[in-house]
Amino acid sequence: MKAVYGSWKDGSDIYKNKKGFFIIQWNPHTKNEYKKYLRGYKPTGPNELEKELAVIRRRTRKAYSKKRRTTKYRH
Repeated sequence: MKAVYGSWKDGSDIYKNKKGFFIIQWNPHTKNEYKKYLRGYKPTGPNELEKELAVIRRRTRKAYSKKRRTTKYRH
C-alpha cells in the first residue's frame, strides 16, 4: 500500500517515489493509467512515517559528526 501525501485539485491522491510526487491519471486514448509528476509540490505536513525517518536521520548525522578527523601532519 502506498503512502498518501495529500490530495490534488481534482481530488486524486498524491503519492511519492524516488523521482518525486505524482498523481495517477487515466489516458482515454490508450486506456491506461500513467503517473503525472507534480513539479514544485511540497506536502503541507509530514506524516508519521516521515517524522520517524527525520528522527533517524538526525541520529545518524550526530553519530557521524562525532568522528574526529586526524591530519597527516602535526603542527
